[in-house]
Amino acid sequence: LKLLDPDTLAPYRSARGELLPDDERQLIDQIIGTPVRLAEVTEAQAGGPVTFHDLTTDESVTCLPPPHQQLLAVGSVGLVRIVGEQVVGAFDAVPNPENQAMIRSLLADPAGGPRQLIQLLSALAPA
Repeated sequence: LKLLDPDTLAPYRSARGELLPDDERQLIDQIIGTPVRLAEVTEAQAGGPVTFHDLTTDESVTCLPPPHQQLLAVGSVGLVRIVGEQVVGAFDAVPNPENQAMIRSLLADPAGGPRQLIQLLSALAPA
């Protein structure tokens, strides 16, 4: 969940600064500048690209599948962060339509959305 929180990554990057390898520093900068999407999987092939339909912006993006994650089922809805042509982290499924609606409204609020999103996801996480 901390990858969703720019308030965590930015201070980490500042504190670690020059100790981070260039590629890690660049990835953190990209993650900080890339919003999380609530997206539906519209196409997926084993070992091939995955197409996500962003339910907030109505845009479709095709990219490499999340590393170390099983084939995503077409029709699955979840949170995903896409940097360039790669999913960073995992595809976090959000199967409940009511939760999808709450998340969509939080993502539409750039001021308080990320922090409230983390609070919501923490409350929904299994104990």
